[in-house]
Amino acid sequence: MTKNVFIVGSRGIPARYGGFETFAQKLIENKQSPNIKYFIASLKSNNNPVIPTPTFEYKGATVFQIDVGHFGAATPIVYDIKAIRWTINFVKNNHIEGAVIYILGNTIGPLLKMFGAQFQKWNITVFVNPDGLEWKRAKWPKPVRAYLKFAEASMVKTADLIISDNPGIEEYLRYTYSDINFSSKYIAYGVETPELSGKLLNQKGRTWLEEHHLNEDEYYLVVGRFIPENNYETILREFMAARTNKKLVIITQASGKFFDYLKNKTHFDKDSRIMFAGTVYDSELLCFLRTKAYGYIHGHSVGGTNPSLLEALGTTKLNLLYDVNFNRYVGQESALYWSLKQMNLAKLIEKADRLSDNQIENFDRMSRKRILSEYSWTKISREYESLFLKG
Repeated sequence: MTKNVFIVGSRGIPARYGGFETFAQKLIENKQSPNIKYFIASLKSNNNPVIPTPTFEYKGATVFQIDVGHFGAATPIVYDIKAIRWTINFVKNNHIEGAVIYILGNTIGPLLKMFGAQFQKWNITVFVNPDGLEWKRAKWPKPVRAYLKFAEASMVKTADLIISDNPGIEEYLRYTYSDINFSSKYIAYGVETPELSGKLLNQKGRTWLEEHHLNEDEYYLVVGRFIPENNYETILREFMAARTNKKLVIITQASGKFFDYLKNKTHFDKDSRIMFAGTVYDSELLCFLRTKAYGYIHGHSVGGTNPSLLEALGTTKLNLLYDVNFNRYVGQESALYWSLKQMNLAKLIEKADRLSDNQIENFDRMSRKRILSEYSWTKISREYESLFLKG
């Protein structure tokens, strides 16, 4: 019997955005069981406005487009509600038995309860991926953060199963909601590192390095969204304090109030070693820059398994990670770790500069092995399919 799985909460496929969209696409591309049929919700107004049909097929999956309109900050909630309603109607009209709805993120939160009777009537199982600790993000005003925290608790109470992509998230949920009897499972997020091949890419990468006056193995790299919880202030301050001749290359869209705040607070613009290089959307070029870096500095402090961390571990020889349990669960012994304590990262950079070639090769070997064994999309898709078929 075919198991019908409805993915709700990403902005849709083909993936053009972030982690959830990539997850949905990789789940489809790496499908192994002929007994699973995927349905993916897609936000029509942002993702596929040129496709006139309400549904279309993509690599064996049915993509159902949801036209939401504009509801400001409430748009993601309206989108989830409409996608769930579409799913329930489809299950009802097509007499589908034992469907699974997998909701990505906590946004719908307490409103999920209003579908409880229909889930039960039509024998629909509800899985939820809570993502990271979204309510901790500084970008949200206090009322939004309070709602997201409430939504998190509501999802834990309502879902049939919570799936965390990092053991740290699962631990947090079990500790925070120890008074709630809920089911939980850990399945990692995946990564696919592009192969570096061909003279064209090699020349493109070397041209980029030349244009930015950089040499191979003579720069540390930072890649990530330009937000406070990625610890840019600490990274800048500590790098400026470190006695290193290497450069710090930051690939991000840096502008606005946060950029001005950092410049006024740290005066990084006075340090010729520091370079904000803008964004790089070419995945192969970005892989090239990671591969040629001396080391990667990862400052993410909120969330589960971060895709940019997986990419770094799969490509960059040496990785310096902010010491939070989410990052330690991913990197384990294959990376070095730093804290927010003054001079901690600065001293670690100096230590990293002194590592021998053999020591760096050992870190590189361990991190690549970890990515291949634990974070391949083939492995992760197989684990999800086993879970869906039981659901």
